[in-house]
Amino acid sequence: MRWDSAATQTAAGSGVPLAGIAALVRECTEWLDRLDREEFVSVNLHEATDPQTEYVAADRAQGRQVLQEIAREIEGLAAESSPASDEPSASRCERLASLLQKPARLSPHEERAQLRRQFGLEP
Repeated sequence: MRWDSAATQTAAGSGVPLAGIAALVRECTEWLDRLDREEFVSVNLHEATDPQTEYVAADRAQGRQVLQEIAREIEGLAAESSPASDEPSASRCERLASLLQKPARLSPHEERAQLRRQFGLEP
């Protein structure tokens, strides 16, 4: 599994998707911070640039699971003799969907209400 993203594409030709991995680590720590504040956390499985959205709820256990998977990926990269790999890259949706349980999708109304809460807007 590779954690490639738009951030990885802009990384200076290192051949290693460290920029994408670092971005996802930051995102996961943000989820955990928000959960510590007892806020509801929903994660869009698609890239921010993708017009399609698919929000799922995330909890502490799932955040830790994502971070553990990232640690395994980093260990694998460190063990590789060659940065290039024949493994196909998984999309953000495939990576997160495999780690986050997929409850019933939020309705457009619930999704809007969640986004308004996240941005501190009145309901």
